[in-house]
Amino acid sequence: MHDLIAVGAGEVFEKYWLPAIQKSKRARLVGIVEPRGLRLMSLAKMIPQAEEIFGVTSLERIPDDISKNIIILVLTPDHFPAVKELAEMGFKNIIVEKP
Repeated sequence: MHDLIAVGAGEVFEKYWLPAIQKSKRARLVGIVEPRGLRLMSLAKMIPQAEEIFGVTSLERIPDDISKNIIILVLTPDHFPAVKELAEMGFKNIIVEKP
């Protein structure tokens, strides 16, 4: 099983990534980083296992006990700063979604 954290939870995440992750037998969402607190609350209503997933408003708030080998999906429009910060935090598996 591959654990995932989504960084940026806008329309692309909601429409494409979330349904794919929810259907997957090999991946599970363990956290969402989304600066818009209201958006996090809205997503919590859409995700059946929301109580098992952490939701934070900044990268610095990712729990310390999260493995640095977890897969991070960066779905933000301005992804360079997020990728840089995640790498500096020691995360090793960073995927950037861009068309």
